[in-house]
Amino acid sequence: MIAKGKGGKRLLALNGAGREAGLRPGMLLTDACAMLPTLAVAPHDPQAEGDELKRLAAACNRFSPWTAPDAPDGIWLEASGLAHLFGGEQPLLRAILTYLHDLGFAARAALAGTAGVAWGLARYSNAVATIVPPGDEAAAIAPLPVKALRIGADSAALLNRLGLKTVGQILDIPRASLRARLGTAITARLDQALGREGEALSPLMPEPVYAARIEFADPLTAFAGLEQTVRILIGDVAQKLKADGKGARRFALMLFDTENGATKLSVRMTRSSCQPGHIFRVFKERLTALEGRFGTHMGFDAAALYAMRAEPIESRQTDLLGSASDDGGDRERIAQFLDRVSARLGEKAASRFAFEESHWPEHAAHQVSATASAQMQVTAPAFSLPRPLMLLPRPEPIDVIALVPDYPPRKFVWRRRHHKIARAEGPERISPEWWRGASGGEKIPAARDYYVVEDEDGQRFWLFREGVYGKSEDQFWFMHGLFP
Repeated sequence: MIAKGKGGKRLLALNGAGREAGLRPGMLLTDACAMLPTLAVAPHDPQAEGDELKRLAAACNRFSPWTAPDAPDGIWLEASGLAHLFGGEQPLLRAILTYLHDLGFAARAALAGTAGVAWGLARYSNAVATIVPPGDEAAAIAPLPVKALRIGADSAALLNRLGLKTVGQILDIPRASLRARLGTAITARLDQALGREGEALSPLMPEPVYAARIEFADPLTAFAGLEQTVRILIGDVAQKLKADGKGARRFALMLFDTENGATKLSVRMTRSSCQPGHIFRVFKERLTALEGRFGTHMGFDAAALYAMRAEPIESRQTDLLGSASDDGGDRERIAQFLDRVSARLGEKAASRFAFEESHWPEHAAHQVSATASAQMQVTAPAFSLPRPLMLLPRPEPIDVIALVPDYPPRKFVWRRRHHKIARAEGPERISPEWWRGASGGEKIPAARDYYVVEDEDGQRFWLFREGVYGKSEDQFWFMHGLFP
């Protein structure tokens, strides 16, 4: 794994094969490739690593209800009062290490009375699993290097220059002298490791459940009563979401009938919402399917509403009358309209364009459901030339007359109609996406030079020449789009 460093890209982490080849973390990538030309590298992604570590810490709550990630490579577990559930402290550590090994992780674990000692032993002890009896913290951490105190690299280097290489050597120095010469940061870490000073650690908190439930003393048999019930449930869930500054894009309504059956109705929003009125209007489109389910012998005993995929909602600036001061209000109304259309006619009834990171016109955009994930790119990337409103399903060949082979065309024939060009803008060269490859043995297409042209009648077209003049034997012209 590589990351940017002084002098260029450097190795950040290695597997066993890389270490056996003589490579070491911190080496320049160029030096490493010179030693091992077949070296396979991957870029370091701190965000992805942090998310994965957080998920791993959450998965460890099977051993403790109190877990937290310790970036970049550790996990905290509060194990007080838990060892007897696993048969003792040693079986507890063995179960944790076995679980991580089965997931594909190599790990070392330490159990101690303070977080500082457990942290140092897990990283700098030669043992895979270490247990420190109460009161033996100082003796356990004394042989470890000074960086086991969780101090910065600069502080550790300073102590090494002073001849203080182990924690035990620092323990012998009077605390007042150590604080006067080296500051309070090192002494604070030392006191935390020995249990003389407290340390606050924040565990992972479970995601709150946004739900509401109503149970009826008598079965509900009236459709009007169902609508009122759903309105109450939505109001309770929306109030919880709003209190946390969140909204949801999916809601699920569960109806439990008198025959021990359950009916589920789900709606999906274009944008996250915590507005009870809008959520109810969307649900009302789906409730009409239940009108025939009611009768004297059929009703519902209970109803529950769940908010799925809760996420923070960005606040919008409003004017004195409470209206949005920009076009945010229009976007919100459009989103609400699409929600109601999708609920009534289905999610495929309304669609929108989603853009991808591609300059190749055929791959740059595609249609998705209007209620598709909001994380998809919804704004078109910037291009040097404007794009046509109408793109043909596939480029169509045209006959072109040009003064010079690599100049804009002067005349062209498309669908048996002759067009004389009055103005032309371009070219804009778009290289092929060679990494996509070609199917069925076809060759990868050549680069394209695009032109925006206007004929004498004022019609505007998007043309391109396939093939670069002077670098390929043949060049062909195609029509690809029309401007309004």
